[in-house]
Amino acid sequence: MSTKHANPQDDTDIDDLPSDANYIGTDGAGNEQYWSIYRQTAYVISDDGAIEAFPLEETPLVTLGQWVSHVERKRGEWEECYVSGASVAELFVQALETGDVDLGGAE
Repeated sequence: MSTKHANPQDDTDIDDLPSDANYIGTDGAGNEQYWSIYRQTAYVISDDGAIEAFPLEETPLVTLGQWVSHVERKRGEWEECYVSGASVAELFVQALETGDVDLGGAE
């Protein structure tokens, strides 16, 4: 795991998460969320330190991006999020619209 974000003031043992679980952000309710790509599972650490697992195969969701969008609808805007719920095409169009991408065309 690349980064340890769990609150040291609670009883959460970040080592209880799978070794491949990576921090994806803090949701609108203030809970840290992690993602295991190998298990295709999101892990939510609540304020009291409890870890809840959400395997995607047990939900109607298919991708991590869908999970991120679902969480935002249910828990409010993410405090911080390192994953986008948008498709690659949507991200590309957004980058073009904001000027974050320069295609190097003639002026």
